[in-house]
Amino acid sequence: SGFYQHQTETYQNGSWAIFAPNGNQITSFQYEWIDSLAPGMFIFKQDGKFGVMNHEGMKIIEPGFDDLTKISPKLIRTNKTEIEKAPDHQSEITIRKLYGVIDMNGATILPPFCSRIETFQN
Repeated sequence: SGFYQHQTETYQNGSWAIFAPNGNQITSFQYEWIDSLAPGMFIFKQDGKFGVMNHEGMKIIEPGFDDLTKISPKLIRTNKTEIEKAPDHQSEITIRKLYGVIDMNGATILPPFCSRIETFQN
């Protein structure tokens, strides 16, 4: 669990919520997953998609990504999967995963067209 001024994400009965240090509930237990991203910022999963919210529970980045990964103090790698129907028109097949980069406010730095994005350090 992560903390922002002693704020914590809490798991109960299969869902997650954020609580303030005084015990007041900031969000309802409606999220499939919540984790600390940066001070005052949380990655969350809702209806199978990932987004970002602030410490007040306000969605900064609406859930629309298949995955979000912090790659630097100010950047997030995005993942969107393209899915099409199989030739039998019954099942779905994954065509490709596309990666991009956004900042902590959701502004696009690199649109999701890359087949892979790696981080490195000198």
